[in-house]
Amino acid sequence: EQFWQTEAEHLDSAANSNNMSCVYSLLRQSRNGPRIKSALVKDSDGNLITTETNYLQRWKEHFSPLLQHKNILAPSIIPAYADDTILFSSSYSQLRDALSVYSEEAKKLGLHVNGTKTKFMHVGEGPDSLSILLGNDTVEPVKNFVYLGSNVADYGDLKPEILLRGALAASALQSLRKPLWRHKSISRKMKLRIYNSTVLSILLYGSETWPLNKTLHTACITVSHTE
Repeated sequence: EQFWQTEAEHLDSAANSNNMSCVYSLLRQSRNGPRIKSALVKDSDGNLITTETNYLQRWKEHFSPLLQHKNILAPSIIPAYADDTILFSSSYSQLRDALSVYSEEAKKLGLHVNGTKTKFMHVGEGPDSLSILLGNDTVEPVKNFVYLGSNVADYGDLKPEILLRGALAASALQSLRKPLWRHKSISRKMKLRIYNSTVLSILLYGSETWPLNKTLHTACITVSHTE
């Protein structure tokens, strides 16, 4: 249970800070349960290392000298990456111009806007929008898209988001079935702690902004009980 105690502390910290990427990363690491070391490691004096902290410290001591070298890449060719940028416009023409300006400004920083992966969405009433040409790429309109982990729909419909949350939570629940839920040697208190910091945090991510009606509230309860 010591392994899950450590994992619970890390998961609690990630969930409390709303860091879902860290929660997912920790989940992937936990799927196989406690890790068994494949080789014995000794410290610089030749003594066998028995703790995780000293084990990691020894590897750090080993690799640090190997990584202490000058960066041979010129600053102008160091790769850069930007993501999750969103633009707001009050009209189709304004959006088209804003996207063009954004692309040109990005080029000045050595960045390229991938038009194929870029999408736009019209919110509210009116005719369907046409595609936007961005260089040689075509930016397509969509009815919904995932932004910062949440499913955003053009008419503010929460149903797709709740269904997405439910599917992700169910996947997290299933991934821990073999290494955690089925083990009788692990206390129920520990299992509930892991459940709250993983399954529930994934299910309720972003729920503070949900304007729930009675139907969606029932759907949330149904998904939670299904878990």
